[in-house]
Parts: sequence; C-alpha cells; structure tokens
Amino acid sequence: MAKDIETKEVEETEGPGHDHDHDHDHDHDHDHDHDHDHEGDGDEFDVSYDIEDIGACYKKFTVTVPSGDANKTLEESFKLLKSEANVPGFRPGRVPQWLLEKRFGKQVRGDLVNRLMQGGMRKAITKAGISPIGMPEFDEEVTKELDLTKDFAFEFKVYVRPEFEIAEDKYLEMEIEIPSFEVTDKVIEQGLKSVFQSEGKLQEAGEGDAAGTSDVVVCKVTVTAGGEDVWSEDSLNIQVTESARTTSMLPELVDLVEGAKVGDEKKETITLSSNFALEEHRGKEATLKVNVMGLKKMVYPEFTDELAKEKGFENIEEVRNTITERFEQQFKQLTDMAVENKMTEKLLAIAEFELPEQLIEKHTDSRVQRRRLELEAGGATETEILGELKEFKASSREELLSEMKLIFTMQYICEKQGLHVEEGDIDDRIEEIASSTGRDPFDLREEMEQNGRIDVLQEQLLRDKTLDLLKRKAVITTAEGDGD
Repeated sequence: MAKDIETKEVEETEGPGHDHDHDHDHDHDHDHDHDHDHEGDGDEFDVSYDIEDIGACYKKFTVTVPSGDANKTLEESFKLLKSEANVPGFRPGRVPQWLLEKRFGKQVRGDLVNRLMQGGMRKAITKAGISPIGMPEFDEEVTKELDLTKDFAFEFKVYVRPEFEIAEDKYLEMEIEIPSFEVTDKVIEQGLKSVFQSEGKLQEAGEGDAAGTSDVVVCKVTVTAGGEDVWSEDSLNIQVTESARTTSMLPELVDLVEGAKVGDEKKETITLSSNFALEEHRGKEATLKVNVMGLKKMVYPEFTDELAKEKGFENIEEVRNTITERFEQQFKQLTDMAVENKMTEKLLAIAEFELPEQLIEKHTDSRVQRRRLELEAGGATETEILGELKEFKASSREELLSEMKLIFTMQYICEKQGLHVEEGDIDDRIEEIASSTGRDPFDLREEMEQNGRIDVLQEQLLRDKTLDLLKRKAVITTAEGDGD
C-alpha cells in the first residue's frame, strides 16, 4: 500500500498556563473512551513529527524531541526536586546533585519519559489539527532507558475522524413524512373506557360484531412447526389489551384476533418467542392458526357527570379535557420521536464514508464482553451464553456502526453551521437536572466536572442544537390516515 508521509516542524513557545488558542478549529471531538491527561501542557520543549497513513482513518505518528530540550527538561525536574526533596541531614534546596541522582535519578528519568511522550503526543496531535478517536497506541518498546545524548523519539498510532463532505441541501432541506398523531373522538373514547374500565361489563357480541379493545375472543389456537402441530388449545380466551400483547407466550395472537369476527379463520407465519411453552421450539419459525368461535364485547354505561363525580372529577367534560391534555402531551413526544427517527435515517443515508474495521471490531468486542458478564451474573449456562452472544455481536456491530456514523455526521454539521454550546447553556441544563432531582446545582456541577459528565452533557446539548436546526430547516409532512 502506498504510504502518504507528511513531515512538519513544530516550534513550541508557550509557557505554563497557555490556553492553546490555535488557528484551527480543534475541539477534540472523539469517541469518548479517549481521555487525555492534560497535566504538563505547558512543557517548553520542541517536537517534530511525521504522519503516516496506515489504514482507513488510521495514522502513525513518529515524534522527536531534540536532546537539548530533553536535557533542559530533565534539569528543570531536578531543580524542582531539589527545592522540595526532604533528605535527612540536608535542608530543602541544599541537597547535592549527586545525591539526588543516586536516590531519585531512575524515577525522575522514568517520569521524564512519560512527560515527553504524553506532552509530545498532545503537541503533535494539536498541531496536526486532527481529531482522535479512542486512546492512542504507543510503541511498547519505548520503555527503554532514556539516552540524553540522542534525540528522544517515539511512535504512536491513532484512529482519527473520517474526512468527508456533504452538500448542505442534503441535511438542511430534508423532506420528512411522519404519521399523523391527532386527538380524535376515537382516541378520547378509548381514554374514557380506560378511566371507567371498572364499569365495563362483558356481553355476548351481536352478529357481525368485530373484536375491539378490551373485548374477549374465544378461539381455537394451533401452532405448527416443521410440518406438525406442536401446541394447541381448543378454547382459549384472549382479551384484546396491551398487557396481553406484552405478556403472552404468543404475542402475535392479540393482533391476529383484533378486528376478527365469529367464524373467521386467520393464519400468520411467526418466530416463536423466548416465552414459548416448549423450549426446544423457541426462536424457530412456525405457523399460528386461529379459529374464532366466540366473542364477548366490553360494554360501558353512558359516560355521565354522575359517573365522573364517582371518579373524583367535577363533570364528564373535565374528564374529557384531562384525557385530551394527556394525549396531546403523548402525541407531541411521539411526533418529536418520529421526526428524529426519520432524520436519523436520512443522516445515515448520506453518511457515505468508511470507518476502520479494526475500530468497529474492538468496540463491538467490548460490548460483547459486557453482555457476557451480564449473562453470567444472571446464571446463564455456557451454551446459552454462546448462543445469545452470536446474535448479540451481529446486532451490536450494526448498532455501533450506525451510532458512530451518526456522531461524525452530526459533528460535521455542527462545525459547518457554526453551532456552539455556551457556558450559560450548560448552567441552564444543570439547573433543570438539579430541580428535577432535588439536588443543589452547584454540588451537581462539581460532581459532573469530577467524573467527566460535563463533557457528555456538552455533547448532548450540541446534539440537541443540531437537531433543532435540522427540524427548523426540514420540510415535515404528515401521512394521510390517523395515528391512533
């Protein structure tokens, strides 16, 4: 593979406390398992570096610190040590150099190697104007003894953000269609039935009636797999409720019988859930067959002011208003989620860049290992663990790939549109969190600064600002039909 080599000389002149105000816009946006130790950023030594492309988004740095600068830095380290060292028989600042060398020389030189490597790495990355992803990988052989008669050189490898361009109209003029979420009479009727659920009575359905919410369907159910019936029930009562959908070993049953009438026969190809009664068939494809033999409708009394008062309301209008407000809040959240999901799909579709396979594999393996620990803690057998992890790794890899592409695309848009998070934005969000959790905002901020959550909060705010911009610029339409 052809290698692209870039060599630059860096003259460092800043002293301690310099705030690194560079010409380029370099905010160290990366994938958050990269946490540099910034102690020593004021080191006054020069570095030169070579950059070599060794793969997709993967670079190797060769950094050199002149021997004169390394010697000067070592002298400064001993000078500081001399002023602070507590050696019996000598006052601070009066310990002979030879004794300091004898007692502390190995440690000081070891510290110097680390200081030159960490400081040199930061200087090279900053001046190169790249944004690392993950922790740089140092050359393990650099732990050799420091030879101050020669220039100090070391290597490190680092993954970097992909370089790409996206036309502005592809993300600022997105056309998005979402379902219509509207508080209709039907929605309010469903809400009233929920409020007065205890007042409902089951009655035999009339001819031609179809199963609806809360109705009970009596049916014969058969599950066929591999050409034979593996499970059946001649007279199963199924109530059309959300609870039945989430707790049944055959969750598809509820959707299959909803809208059905007596005499109907329905079939559907399904994948048997992990709750299916026969363990050996779980996860396998099967045919679910339903014969509807009976139907009982949930009948409610007239919703009157008197009935409302029994539930603690002033009148039935107050109940309707309460239901309307609740659904309006829910539908607003659903609308926001639908818009964001569609935007995510659009952004991933235009994110036409490659990511390093080794990096994806590394982070996927970390997720898999965390999942293994969770399964082991839950008492799963090795066979169960291996079966679960095979599927988990495949899905986790795709999720991770999408997450990383979305992060880099959002960062690109932030930079192109000049979006920033101000200190006041952080303070406002901390105030909100503190208010909702009953914490003191000053204590909360101090805690977040100590554990690094301020950086996470800042990125979340930047993401929110980006989404707000995209929503304002997007053309959003609603699909025909209701969103009940």
